[in-house]
Amino acid sequence: MPRDITFPETEPRYDCNRDSLAFDVRVDGKSAVCLVSGEFLMQHFGAREFEVSVFQETFAAHRVEIQEIARNHIENGWLDERGCLFLNTRYTRLTVTFGGRLAEWSEGRALAEKAHRILLEIIGPDAETVHVEWITENRTPDDPLIGVMILNPSTPPPMRVLFHLKDFNNPTALKVDLAFLWNTVLRMRSRDLALK
Repeated sequence: MPRDITFPETEPRYDCNRDSLAFDVRVDGKSAVCLVSGEFLMQHFGAREFEVSVFQETFAAHRVEIQEIARNHIENGWLDERGCLFLNTRYTRLTVTFGGRLAEWSEGRALAEKAHRILLEIIGPDAETVHVEWITENRTPDDPLIGVMILNPSTPPPMRVLFHLKDFNNPTALKVDLAFLWNTVLRMRSRDLALK
């Protein structure tokens, strides 16, 4: 369900405890705060120096882009329990597709979207680049499968898991399978970093 997300036209404040700029956001009528780290502003938006005035200038020049990143994170459910979102250099850049026949199969699409919300909780806001594709396959005409693939940008092939329709009746088992899949992707990333 889409959320009502607005950004008041206030100037960002410096948070010295986290070397970040904080700006206000309203989510479904409630106040929330988004923090953007100095490193985030330097790495992704070209802030030249680690100084508050430079951070503020960079934020002003890229306000719309930064707010769009915050909006995506909020829509993905990544506000913490205090109504705070922290964007750092590792912020999640998520691409999601519901491919092929799944786009035409309303029941399957609804189940995939439900599982995707679980996967979003597992991935979280600091996963860097993530490509997720939900698909459907038929091993037999009476046994359609719904699958998810997570593409690791540095190491093909994608990691994949397939679910029978009955698997969606057990959210705990579904979460365990999705967590195992994500853990496999993280292990591959760690291995890739160690080999560099």
